[in-house]
Amino acid sequence: MESQARRTLVLGFVRTHRGCMKEDVVEGLKDQISRVPVFDILKELLQDGTIIDVSTNRRDHKLYVNDDNLLVSVPRELEEFEKAFISLLQKSIKKIDDIDFSAVSKRLGMQESDPAKWSDSEIVKYSSFEFESWKESLEVQKKNTDLLTSASVRIFRSADKIKALLNKLDKKEILRHSSNLRELDSQIEREISSLDIEPMESSYDVSDFQITLLAHGAVAIFYLLRDTIFYRSTMIWPNTIHDKETLKKLYSIVYVGIANLQLNLAEFLSSTKVRLIANPVEYKNSIEFIIRFVGALGDHTISSCVLYYCDMDMLPIIDSIATSVSKINKEIKDYGYSNPMVNQLAEGFRIIMEREETKRKKEEALASLREAEEERRESIVRLGAALKKLQSAARTRAN
Repeated sequence: MESQARRTLVLGFVRTHRGCMKEDVVEGLKDQISRVPVFDILKELLQDGTIIDVSTNRRDHKLYVNDDNLLVSVPRELEEFEKAFISLLQKSIKKIDDIDFSAVSKRLGMQESDPAKWSDSEIVKYSSFEFESWKESLEVQKKNTDLLTSASVRIFRSADKIKALLNKLDKKEILRHSSNLRELDSQIEREISSLDIEPMESSYDVSDFQITLLAHGAVAIFYLLRDTIFYRSTMIWPNTIHDKETLKKLYSIVYVGIANLQLNLAEFLSSTKVRLIANPVEYKNSIEFIIRFVGALGDHTISSCVLYYCDMDMLPIIDSIATSVSKINKEIKDYGYSNPMVNQLAEGFRIIMEREETKRKKEEALASLREAEEERRESIVRLGAALKKLQSAARTRAN
């Protein structure tokens, strides 16, 4: 067992057995680590402040994990991310395994619907088809996002005016202001028509480029974590940690963590169907193909992936990844630095929330208008009944 793995076991035991003593740790891990290495690791953990020793008397020394120490918090942050990332890869593989290639093989004029039976030229054709389909979709999403951002501002304003007007007026005054309400309603309807939310949502259909999306998304998220760790370990830690041995331990922890993530990613990318997006003529392997994507698709790759993942019912996993990345990024943010890719991740969630808020505002505004219209109709009915009574009374007097 590697030293880092033994260290993790000892630290985990102390965490789950708060106030334990050294002999408790030795006994609890006797089937995994021998006695002397446990004492050596405990000595090292105490020296670097990863665990603390609370003495109740000369004989009893109780051990606790020091959660404020980066040597404690950083491994936990990485563990959280790794758990979410592996869930993403597993879910992605399941989705790819469930793809039915019969329709696309017909569209591309291929005889076989089983990718395992495709020739190199057919894989090239399919690979190019996915890439071009994704590029077209991204262009549509860029237009949709711009339209959503500009139109939603105007929709919110109109909806807020309606609510303010309805809150301000009593029922009689609503009738006198019905033309204003109808005009605001028309404004909202015009904006909604131009926005066309339902076709916009359907444009997130990933059926023509699902493998490309899932492979690229996994790589882009790995890049996000790697870059965030690089910024933090290069720009922050040397300025706050002046003990070189502690820095070395931290670097060892994070880069072993990155290596573990990369092994999982490489295993995912080398799976049979994922490799279909790797053009065997133009590219040596799928990594080279993915790198092309990362460079070619510009600054909106992460935010776009979030929107696509949302429509693939994978948002909870992406939310877990976003939460864990935010924790890793917090120290950078506190020092005024900003990782653009973390911002993109947040931007993706912002667009989703804005889309849902636009729907909600529309429903609220229309409900308010329906209520006002109902009041207007009831008033007209009452007015008609009153007129009939007056007419009847007038006829009675005339007779």
